[in-house]
Amino acid sequence: MGGGAVVAAIAAARKHGIERVLDSCRMGQATTADRAQPLQLLGIEPNNWVDELRKDGILKPGSEPDTWYLDEIAYVSRRDGRSMRAKRIVWTLMGIMLLGAAIGLIVMRMSPGTLM
Repeated sequence: MGGGAVVAAIAAARKHGIERVLDSCRMGQATTADRAQPLQLLGIEPNNWVDELRKDGILKPGSEPDTWYLDEIAYVSRRDGRSMRAKRIVWTLMGIMLLGAAIGLIVMRMSPGTLM
């Protein structure tokens, strides 16, 4: 498996793991502080994805100790923000590539002894 395939597989596994946590909260109706539940009751084992969602403020502590709920607004904000960042990165990289190609063509035209 090539490096790109490994990265894609890891990204897909991460996405699936996060979606499983989100879906478990939704199905357990743990979407507000007063309806928060322990992760075990939601069928969620603590893992890296849970830690990431907690750190990002998407899984928040409930009103009772050791209970958690999904903050849908925080999730949508993070998802949309990452989507916009990814688009900006792609456009920036495309611009840099086009600029590099244009500079390369100019240098080739200006170089003595080229066939152009």
